[in-house]
Amino acid sequence: MRNVIVLHGWGGIPQSFWFPYLKKELEHEKCSFCIPQLPNTDNPKLAEQSEFVLKNTKLHLPID
Repeated sequence: MRNVIVLHGWGGIPQSFWFPYLKKELEHEKCSFCIPQLPNTDNPKLAEQSEFVLKNTKLHLPID
């Protein structure tokens, strides 16, 4: 099974644009899919958002 994490952009939300369509298509292809609602999207900080993603994604990706 493939794992996919998608991160929305500045001011975005997981329900916007083409994200729902992508989620549906990837799940149809038997992929695990996660698009977390990132914190503080109007003034993003890399450290804050990367820590959030690592702690809050439902996927367990192998680390090489």
